[in-house]
Amino acid sequence: MERFGKLIMDSGPSDSTFQSRLLHELQLVDDELKSDKYSQNHITSTHDLRPSTPSSAKSNRHSRDVPRDNNRISDNQVVALKQQVQVLELQMAASERVRHHLETSIREMTADLENSDGSKQFLQQYRSRLAKENKRLAELLEEEAEARRSAEAAQIDGIQAVWSKFQKTIDDERSSYAQLEENRKALHLQQRTMQSDLEIQRSQLQEAAQAKKMLQSEAAELSAQLEVAQSEISGLKRQMQNRQVEDDITSSTASALQSDLRATTEAFKAKEQSYQERLENAEIARVKATRAEASVRRTLAEIEKSQAETVARLKSNEESLRSAHQRIKSLEKKLQEEGNESTDLVELNQRLAEELEDEKTQHQKDLEEHVFASDQTRKKYQGTNFTCLLVTRSSRTVDLAELAQLSEELQSQRDTLTRLREDNRKIRSDYDELQLRFDDEVYSSGGWRKEKERLETKILDVSKAYDASNAAQTEQQSQIVALHSQVRELRGVLDDVEADRALLQKARRALQAELEGIKLDHVDTHKMSTDQQFQRLLLEKQDLERSLDEQEDRVVNAFDRMKKAESFANECQIELGKVRVDNSELDRINANLENQVKELNVRIIDLETKSYASSSRPATLSRKADSRIEEITSQLTGKGHQHRLSRDSKFDIERQRAKLDDERKAYENQLATFRKQIDELHTQDNLLQSSKRRAEREAADYKQKSLNLEREVERLRNRLERPPSAFASPTSSPRK
Repeated sequence: MERFGKLIMDSGPSDSTFQSRLLHELQLVDDELKSDKYSQNHITSTHDLRPSTPSSAKSNRHSRDVPRDNNRISDNQVVALKQQVQVLELQMAASERVRHHLETSIREMTADLENSDGSKQFLQQYRSRLAKENKRLAELLEEEAEARRSAEAAQIDGIQAVWSKFQKTIDDERSSYAQLEENRKALHLQQRTMQSDLEIQRSQLQEAAQAKKMLQSEAAELSAQLEVAQSEISGLKRQMQNRQVEDDITSSTASALQSDLRATTEAFKAKEQSYQERLENAEIARVKATRAEASVRRTLAEIEKSQAETVARLKSNEESLRSAHQRIKSLEKKLQEEGNESTDLVELNQRLAEELEDEKTQHQKDLEEHVFASDQTRKKYQGTNFTCLLVTRSSRTVDLAELAQLSEELQSQRDTLTRLREDNRKIRSDYDELQLRFDDEVYSSGGWRKEKERLETKILDVSKAYDASNAAQTEQQSQIVALHSQVRELRGVLDDVEADRALLQKARRALQAELEGIKLDHVDTHKMSTDQQFQRLLLEKQDLERSLDEQEDRVVNAFDRMKKAESFANECQIELGKVRVDNSELDRINANLENQVKELNVRIIDLETKSYASSSRPATLSRKADSRIEEITSQLTGKGHQHRLSRDSKFDIERQRAKLDDERKAYENQLATFRKQIDELHTQDNLLQSSKRRAEREAADYKQKSLNLEREVERLRNRLERPPSAFASPTSSPRK
């Protein structure tokens, strides 16, 4: 027994509770064996002290020899039973330790499986570990079978209770082993699922590699298309540069023509300004100045009204801003107060959460302690039951005090369990109430945040409106300053015009006096000068009409060219639409052909692999397949050539369309310039016609003046040609 105790103590420091319990059980077994031995010795002594009867006097010697042999046999049996019991106890303890070890290993394996990344190396390690554990389990099962066979061979009536306990432990071990087997099967299932996942991942990786290859081929095709497009873009750039050079040449010629037209128009304007009178200009300027002054006054009045309105609006805005600032300050104070309250609530919630966590941890600890205490009491109760059974079987003297104490301890443990459950319910109800309070506080804090954001947006809108009103006020002030400067300039112009008018009136009076002085001497010369001026104006009019006809002809030609260009552009657009339809059809055909090419490539690869696999194929089939492949490749190359041609034609059509659009825009710009020139020529024609009419009026006036002068000259001549007698007696003739 001491040797087994040393063996248990030296087995390892991993299970101190197990060692103590095993030593306790061994001590109990030793005590029971000692008590059995003492009871047997006592019984034999009492049998020896019985009174002898006359009938049994003859057999006393024989009866004394028989008990001695029986005692010797029983001692040997007791020693053997002790050894067997000790061996069984040690095997039970070892199986218990193995069971605990296997449970811990299962937990470690499940944790490793949960933390594993599903790699093949890990699965192999795990498989090897499972094989080792299975070997150990098989060895333990063999040892258990041997122990069971030895126990069955050594069945004795005195150890039935030990055997029943051993059977119970064996059943427990079997159940634990069955559970371990189930866990092993579950682990195998997990391993299979992980292997299937690995296979799926491998297939996905292969698909990704194939997709990568396809994308690389598509990228190569796109790079080739990009190079073709870049070459086409460089050609288009060269064409655009040539077109730009041509446009520069045409613009230079147009600018030269425009400069010529401007020179002619400036000459006409100079001639027109020479024919205009300063008096009419002064009158027109005065009328314009008066009108401008009236309009400026009206605008000033309107601006003053608008300024007053803006000032009132600004005042109202400032008042609203003040009220808004006051409200903002009050709301900020309220928000600060609410923020402080919210921070207090957050701190309170945090503190409550921490208290709840502490309560949870404390409750968990209490539950663990309670579970541990209940396990200890259960084990103790089982141990006491075991000892009671042994004592009842062996000595039939049982002390019921321990049973009563154990029942009282169980009742107290039940009471503590019910009390802990009630405390748990109370804590959960308190936690629910605190959670509801926390949700309410979070909801109220969210409402305050929304109100704060709404007020901030309102403040931003008010500040933006205030900035806009300030900008409008500054702009109106700048407009008022500009209008005041314009009024000053117009007043200065009006003063200048009135001074010019006074000077012109003085010059007119001087000219009238000079004309009255020299009209008698220069009647014929004046008449000749007016005729020359009239003829010169007629020649200028003819020149202007000729130039106007030329401009109209140019405009008509430009309109014709524009109509032709528009018709050509429409035709090109129609053709472009047809080409687009054809291109879309070709793209669709190209996509189908590409799919066919891919399928054919796959089939070619399959056929090549088949041909490599089965080289005993007849030569005719290979020739047919090769001819078919060549036909398909020739068809594909022809279709690819057609696709390239269609793509080139598409690019050419788009290039022509862009060129036509540029030409159309250039023609539209030329038409706009021609229209402007025509409008300017019309205005010049109107001015020339007005100057012509004015010159005709002046010529008629001069003719009328010349006729009046001629009449006066004739009258003076008649007066000069009269006889002096008519001058001597002017009053005598009528009376006669």
